[in-house]
Amino acid sequence: MPTMNESIYETHTQLFTPQFYNNIKTLTEVRKMQKYGGHSRLTKSEFDKYLMILFTMMISGKERGSVQDNWSKNTKIRNQFIADEVGMSCREWEEIHSNVCYGHIKLLLDQPEEEIDTNLDGIESDEEESENSDYEYDEDDLEELNKIFNDHEEEVLSQNKPKETKVRNSVSRVQDFSNCTLFCDNYYGTIDVVEYIKSIGLEYVGTFRPSRLGKELSQNLEKLQLNQVVQYPVFKEVKLKKTTKQVLVKDVNVLQWQCKKQKTLTMIYTKSKFVKQPCQMQEFVSSRGIPREQPEIVRYYNNNYKGVDYVDQLTKNIKFPGRCTRWTTRMFIYFMQVILVNGFSLMKLLQPEYKEIKITDYVESIIDQMKINLTKYEIKATPRKIEGCNQPVVSPIKGPVIEAYKHYHVYTKVSAQCVGCKQCNSRYVCSCKGYHLCPGCYKTHISEQNDIRGYTHIYKK
Repeated sequence: MPTMNESIYETHTQLFTPQFYNNIKTLTEVRKMQKYGGHSRLTKSEFDKYLMILFTMMISGKERGSVQDNWSKNTKIRNQFIADEVGMSCREWEEIHSNVCYGHIKLLLDQPEEEIDTNLDGIESDEEESENSDYEYDEDDLEELNKIFNDHEEEVLSQNKPKETKVRNSVSRVQDFSNCTLFCDNYYGTIDVVEYIKSIGLEYVGTFRPSRLGKELSQNLEKLQLNQVVQYPVFKEVKLKKTTKQVLVKDVNVLQWQCKKQKTLTMIYTKSKFVKQPCQMQEFVSSRGIPREQPEIVRYYNNNYKGVDYVDQLTKNIKFPGRCTRWTTRMFIYFMQVILVNGFSLMKLLQPEYKEIKITDYVESIIDQMKINLTKYEIKATPRKIEGCNQPVVSPIKGPVIEAYKHYHVYTKVSAQCVGCKQCNSRYVCSCKGYHLCPGCYKTHISEQNDIRGYTHIYKK
């Protein structure tokens, strides 16, 4: 797997910036102190382990890109396995998860980042933790921290109506906008959006809902025959004092194409230098080897829109009830997904050699980069006697983290016999080989992965 530049993560994903960690650390400590009456310190290594488990859950099995399934029973079982691998119990991970999610969302809702003091007196760095582990907060510190934490407590958590929060997908100006084209589907396609994008120098191509063209134009659209293409100019309604006026929008056109008998495709696009004749039919061969025809602008959209639906899923309006106990958890996962998608898009722009890489491989490369930052950890392993060996094998994992993370449990729909004990059926397979393993044999496999005899014994047919 190719290794991407770490500076891309620091600049665009905010996963390695000290400010991101310091803000999370401060508000997590406040959350812990107010809820449980004590204080605990979130170290950088614990936070990295927490993120590694979260990203692994995002890209493994059927929970990829899904928030609701992340808290199912099956995920909780796999969560236990992953937590065991990094030397962190499931209870510790869930406690960090709830505190981090709550602290991060409070950080976004309460105050801007520059107004939050993350270096308060009395909060030492990780290097001083061992010497001052019994530190107690002063009253002044508590008052200042409570201000950050409780500004909108009643406004956010005690409302009965859903609180609408818009998660926007932001793309930095990484190059000249005159050479960029924005591809969108009909969820965001409006005339105002197209005009704004055109005003900042971007070109726009996307599908469109006919109902947003105005009542008069949408009702007067002709019924087309099969494979017929029609192009319309775009008019915008401007409200005057007593009447409305139709104003022509320059360099913006609407195309209608009867692609099937019962389906009409409507697209809106700006004048593009990459497409000279948008309405001209273009022949091509589909993936199944069938010759087909499409208008040139439709063909241009289909070749470049990859990932539009997934990004729109992340940037939609998300409504969470204020009284819901896990609305912060769902919002935090959505924010993490938006960060990963933005970093993935910008990485493909900045490094053309990784243009064909998938987002799953990109997330795995982030996990590997975080593993390298960690040094060593230990997992308790009990001696196990293996058939065919004269001596019991004891092999606790002590080494670089990157060696242990080659193995994690993946849920599958197919149930098969466990290759280790051959006494029960399991729906879980190991990511390294793809063999079905029950929970007991999986832990044996993880504890003995550095021992060749134990490794070959488990997968011996």
